[in-house]
Amino acid sequence: CDQADNILVAFSADICRVCRSEGTPEKPLYHPCVCTGSIKFIHQECLVQWLKHSRKEYCELCKHRFAFTPSKYILLVGFFF
Repeated sequence: CDQADNILVAFSADICRVCRSEGTPEKPLYHPCVCTGSIKFIHQECLVQWLKHSRKEYCELCKHRFAFTPSKYILLVGFFF
């Protein structure tokens, strides 16, 4: 593996468009709208926080209404914090 291959791998990992972190088994990435490319993915927790802050039910970029069902755990954490 040369340096060019390492750079390609580094840029090909999917990341959350809000926190810029990769998905994990505990915090997977979702794509709740029709955006594509580097802005396609988001963690559920990040989306819930964004929805609370923005008070919008649709993506400001693609105008698609978000399609997801937050887990009960996420709703409880959002309620208490």
